[in-house]
Amino acid sequence: MRSIHEDYGNTKSKLVEIIRTIEKQNNISIKYKFSYGNIKNCIKEYIDKVKPETVLLGKRMRYYSKKGLKSSAI
Repeated sequence: MRSIHEDYGNTKSKLVEIIRTIEKQNNISIKYKFSYGNIKNCIKEYIDKVKPETVLLGKRMRYYSKKGLKSSAI
């Protein structure tokens, strides 16, 4: 349980760092929500309720590496 909590904290910190970098580079504000675990139904409900412009899911960093963000920083 401790390793899951530690992983959650590390992942959230990295996500916030990436978001802040993108916000500064593009002079925009990004709203985000971070969830960990089996969240399929939560995501569907959130999308149906909020109708966000973009939803980003997954682990692949190939796209972001091409955009100047290093996967090692993520």
